[in-house]
Amino acid sequence: MGRAGKVLVSLTAWTVLAGGSVFVAFVLFEWMMQMARQGTVAMRVTPAPYGVFDEDLGVRYEPGTSISYAYLDSKGRVLECMPEISRTNPDGFRGLDTQRDYQEAEQRVLVSGDSFSHWNIAGYTLVDYTKAELEEQGHAASLLNVAGGTFGLEHMVVHLAAAIEEVDAPTPDLVAIQFIRDDITRGWWHLDTIEDDRGRPRARLGRSVECLAPDSNCGSDEYLIEQRATQEWCESQKGSGTVDAVGADLAETYRNIRGFFVYVPRAFARLGIIDRQSTSVIPRVVSIEKIDTDRILRAIESIKASGARIVFVYLPTSEEILSRQIYTFDEHENAVLRFYEKHLGVPVAFPSDYSAFDGVSELAVSPFDSHPSAELQRAYGRYLADRFSTELR
Repeated sequence: MGRAGKVLVSLTAWTVLAGGSVFVAFVLFEWMMQMARQGTVAMRVTPAPYGVFDEDLGVRYEPGTSISYAYLDSKGRVLECMPEISRTNPDGFRGLDTQRDYQEAEQRVLVSGDSFSHWNIAGYTLVDYTKAELEEQGHAASLLNVAGGTFGLEHMVVHLAAAIEEVDAPTPDLVAIQFIRDDITRGWWHLDTIEDDRGRPRARLGRSVECLAPDSNCGSDEYLIEQRATQEWCESQKGSGTVDAVGADLAETYRNIRGFFVYVPRAFARLGIIDRQSTSVIPRVVSIEKIDTDRILRAIESIKASGARIVFVYLPTSEEILSRQIYTFDEHENAVLRFYEKHLGVPVAFPSDYSAFDGVSELAVSPFDSHPSAELQRAYGRYLADRFSTELR
C-alpha cells in the first residue's frame, strides 16, 4: 500500500473513532439524564380518549365527557392521580354554565384559553370562579367556557368564532382570550385517536392531518391510552414504588413510542443546533411569517362582527406571581402579540398589580403538575373578574 493509501486508511480510522466516541458520549449523556430523571413524570395515561377530530377546529369536545390522568415515571411507577381534570357539561362546554344559562343571562361572556382555563378541580374551573366573583360585583352574567388543553392563540380565536356562530343565543357582550406565555408560540394542530399496527389506540397530535399517522415524525402522542388505567387502579398503585402488570405494559409502550434518545435532541434544540419544532410535543410557530393569517383573520373578523367587546388578557404563571414580574418576551413572541393586538383592536391586558394573588399559599395543583391549585384558580377568578367588570358596565 502506498503512502497515499496509508494516509487514507489512517484518516478513515480516525473518523470512525471520532464518530464512535461522539456517539458513545451521546449515549452516556442520555443514560445519565434518564437516571437523573427517574421518579419524575414521564407519561400521562388515561383510560379513554378526550376530544374528537374536527377538520375546522382541530379538536371538538363531545358533551358529557371527561378525562382523568395517572402520572407515571419511565419505569411504570405511579406518581400521581388526577381525577377529571377536564369535563364537558351537557352542551359540550368546559364549565358549569350551559347554553340555557347563557340564553337567560342578562350579560353573556364567551371565554377561551388553554388548560389553565379548562382545568377542573372538584367540579370548578377558574372560569366558574370568575363568574362567582362577577356575581359578587353585581353582574348577572353567564360565562361559557370554550377553552381547551394545548390551545394556543390561534385555537382560542377559532373556537370563539365557532361558538358565536353555533350557540343559539343573542351575541355575547364580551369575548375573552386569556393566555399564558407558552401559548404565544403554540401552532395549529389536529388531535385524533388512531390505532397503530399493534392495535393500540394512540391520541395523536400533529400540525397537519398527515402528521397524525402513528409512524409520522411530525406528530406526537398527547397522552397514552390504557383502559385498565382507571383512577381506582391509579390510587391502588400511587406511591407504592412497585410496578404491576399494567405499569410494566405502559412502560414498554412508552419506550417503544419514545425511542432511546430524548434529552440529546432537547439539548441540541436549546443550543440552537436543531429546530425546536422537532423536539416539541406541541407544534410551534417558528416565525411570524408561518402564521396561518387567513384562518386567524377569518376568526377575528367573525368575533368583531358580533359587536362584542374583546378582552385580551395575560395570565401570570406561578413564577411570575412569586416574583411580581412578567417574563421578558423575546422578539418573536412580541411580534406574535403585536399581530393579535393589531387585528383584535385591543392591547394585551397585563397585571397592573398582583393584589388578587395576595395570600395564595399553594400555587400548583400537585408537586407533579404545575397547573393552578384550587386556591390559585380562585385568585385568577378575582383577577379576571376585575378586568371583565370594567367592560360589562
